[in-house]
Amino acid sequence: MKNKNRPIFIFIGIFLINITLFMEVSNARYSALEKTKPIKIGIFYMKTERIPANKKTVISSVMLGIDEINEEGGVLKRKIEPVIVELENDLSSAAEQVKRIITEEKVSVVFCSGNSSVCEIVKPIFEKYKSILFCSCKSEGFEKHPNIIFTGTMPNQQIIPVVKWCFENRKEKFFLIGSDTSYSKIFNLIIKNNINELKGEVVGEAYIPSGSGNFDEAMQKIIQTKPDVILNTILGESNVYFFINLRAKKIKPESVPVMSFNITEDEFKHLYAEEVYGNYLVKSYFQNIDSEENRKFIKKLNRKYGLSQITDDAVEAGYFGVYLWKQTVEDAETDNAEEVMRFIVGQNLNAPEGMVCVNVGNQHTWKTIRIGKIEKDKQFEIIWSSDSPLQP
Repeated sequence: MKNKNRPIFIFIGIFLINITLFMEVSNARYSALEKTKPIKIGIFYMKTERIPANKKTVISSVMLGIDEINEEGGVLKRKIEPVIVELENDLSSAAEQVKRIITEEKVSVVFCSGNSSVCEIVKPIFEKYKSILFCSCKSEGFEKHPNIIFTGTMPNQQIIPVVKWCFENRKEKFFLIGSDTSYSKIFNLIIKNNINELKGEVVGEAYIPSGSGNFDEAMQKIIQTKPDVILNTILGESNVYFFINLRAKKIKPESVPVMSFNITEDEFKHLYAEEVYGNYLVKSYFQNIDSEENRKFIKKLNRKYGLSQITDDAVEAGYFGVYLWKQTVEDAETDNAEEVMRFIVGQNLNAPEGMVCVNVGNQHTWKTIRIGKIEKDKQFEIIWSSDSPLQP
């Protein structure tokens, strides 16, 4: 007996086969399209932020890295498309703006040049949406987050070798001066612990409101306590007023040198050579590092933005961060944030500052630390360098 429903079953079978083939072709086309469309990178910075003063310069270095990578064919044969966001100084829109570029613009990673307070505000967004943030600023330390890569310098990387260097050069009485911020106070707490371990003496401390030029009380304390060296953690433009006040009070580096941790080349532009000459700066990167990688970096930066372009450690950290991300994406063979984070720990590359590596546990970077003495042309003579990158 013939089955009257057989033609219907045959029709349904053919229909399902066609649907399956159609879906496979569509998925293949979609997958091919996904593999060729640009990878979006988010970049954000503070529009009117005063501390530090050169945020747009950091963005320039990130863009330099992006342009270079695009000229070489992109990442996974896909071009990079930057999505740049300016944040208001009050930070009120920071979280919303970051959420927007992650959820609406679909950026694969975000690069930030703001200070550590910006990272703290946006941190929950990256945790919720499992996205990646590269932060090139210095931080107070004690910071760990599974979705944030810190390419800036950590306090322990600067403090421990510097305090030891001071003792080796018979400077055992310290005056600590900084901005009235959690950064300077935490930084100085670590300094005091190191000085105490070496049986040195902190003879005084002073904290200045951010952006302030009033150093009268601080100068009196320095004159009264007679330190061997001043350790300076002031942030931003107050550094300019600090050095002007030192010279006005005839506090000279021959007798009381200043060891600064945060002053940038941008602030140096506003000082005369005689106001800073002979003092010291502690950084992971100086523009005159004698290496082929650094010479190439300076040449490319100047060619793209002109000889007046400011270069410092935050600028360089923003630049190598882009290449660190690119290298990780290529190892993971995808720009998917969760997959990329599985490959990020242990990544290392030869940056303009030297070899850097993402640390296991806190995802900060190992860095070589240098002490530079300020010369008469406001350039630096590197007088000391760690033998190898220091663990964060």
